[in-house]
Amino acid sequence: MSLVEVIPDIAERVARGLTDPSLRVLLAFDGDGTAFKQDRKPQCWEITPAIDIIDNLTKIARKGHYLLLTSARHCGEIGSSPFKDIPGIDFQGNDGTVTIFKGQRFESVPLPNWSRIHAVMESEFGGNPEIRNIPMEHFYGCQMWDSHPRYQSAGDLLSSLLPRVDHSWGRSFRATAVPEGHCVMPEETPGKRKGYFAYVNLLPREIGLHIACGNGENDKDMLTAVGNKENGIAFWVGTRETKPTGTNVFAIPNEDALSAILGDLGVLLPDLSK
Repeated sequence: MSLVEVIPDIAERVARGLTDPSLRVLLAFDGDGTAFKQDRKPQCWEITPAIDIIDNLTKIARKGHYLLLTSARHCGEIGSSPFKDIPGIDFQGNDGTVTIFKGQRFESVPLPNWSRIHAVMESEFGGNPEIRNIPMEHFYGCQMWDSHPRYQSAGDLLSSLLPRVDHSWGRSFRATAVPEGHCVMPEETPGKRKGYFAYVNLLPREIGLHIACGNGENDKDMLTAVGNKENGIAFWVGTRETKPTGTNVFAIPNEDALSAILGDLGVLLPDLSK
């Protein structure tokens, strides 16, 4: 699958978006299931980049365009991943709550204290190589695949610990289950859509072409918002039947196919680094 097969007029779109040499492209992309391979061979918390994606993204960055890795993981984890070697890349974690912009951290509220929850989860599940309990900044995770025999009991225990969340700002928290385990998170987060546009406001140059990529429920609002922009393109890693709404939202079958498309994009984009 090539970029021109997905968007036949992509060259014209790029030319329209970058009519002024001061304009740049912003490429925002999710982690797990989008830029990271999501299969059941390794532990669910391991970060395995899609084929050639580091090289393909590096070529875009070296042409002077902006890259934002946006994930429900915490910034420390994605910021220390292999993606850290891409020049100028920024990171956004906890569904838009934390942004790392040019090495500086931005967040609107202080971190919860997860120590009481962590102590209980470690006493019950610590030492199991297939389970990882981890404070994820504004989230808390008990990570395991949903096929694990203790998946349900871990979720039940984590849910029962909600009253133990120590947070001076009085935020409400909820427990949620995903295929990669269980998570305690605030009832309300900025979300990736708000996080994306807050990041845009930090940038020194105006964006001529917005591109967003994702595969999860928490990506859909961002993809729809970007895909509905006249100068926006969104790639949904999944089926046409499940892709979010949006005039310019395109379905891509898997992570490696997305990487190949971004490789084509890197060739097509003009070099504005000078």
